[in-house]
Amino acid sequence: MKDLEIELSKVKQKGMESLQHAVAIEREGYMNLQWELEESKVALARAEKEAKLAQVGDYCQKLYGIFLIFNMLLLSVIVITGK
Repeated sequence: MKDLEIELSKVKQKGMESLQHAVAIEREGYMNLQWELEESKVALARAEKEAKLAQVGDYCQKLYGIFLIFNMLLLSVIVITGK
């Protein structure tokens, strides 16, 4: 009977160690996912910022084009009217 109690205690201890090991592995996996999520958030924010800057750059180019056309028209009016 004593041998069975000792064996049962050993099995319980091994089971507890296995469970603790599995929990540690899962916890590490969870932490890795958290880091990946944070890195993804940073990458997304950077990509959104770059996209907005590109959009602003496009607007500036279009505005500059309109400005050049306006100046050419104004110059044409001045040349035609002599004023």
